[in-house]
Amino acid sequence: MIATTLDKKARLGKIYNHQRDHFAFAVGLVPKAKGCKLADVPTVSLPRMEEEYPPSGHDIYETDAAHAIWEEHRKTTPYPDPRGGRTWKPFHKLDPDRLQYTVHKDESVIIKDSKSGEIVCVIIRNFSNNKVELLEWINGVIIENNEAQKSVRVGTFPRLCFGYHLSAF
Repeated sequence: MIATTLDKKARLGKIYNHQRDHFAFAVGLVPKAKGCKLADVPTVSLPRMEEEYPPSGHDIYETDAAHAIWEEHRKTTPYPDPRGGRTWKPFHKLDPDRLQYTVHKDESVIIKDSKSGEIVCVIIRNFSNNKVELLEWINGVIIENNEAQKSVRVGTFPRLCFGYHLSAF
């Protein structure tokens, strides 16, 4: 069973690596691609923070009203992972003054580590232009990889992030 799952994961990995490379070129994420989307995206270099903020392993909220809603949800909803020993993450109220950079709702940006030059995050607004096929393909990649990974490693969940909080930078 484990060998079969690992074989499936390896096959999916090869398929998705090829699809990822083709996808990146087709949508203009490769510098040599026609209509490269990254060419006009500004770059921001930030130093690595001494203390990670917001802290990982926490569910972040911004307002007390949002906190109250999530607290109520947790009281009335069982934890979604039935395997033992797991529970909800602790809450942490966001302090906007501790953030180094806020990406605004209409802003696209490439964030780099100022010391190493390594790309930490890329945010491209309106990337998909609501193309249903593209969104379905992305979700399919996440779901299939999650299924292959779920039975191999407990506690590892692939994520497509739609947010604006960036830990450690």
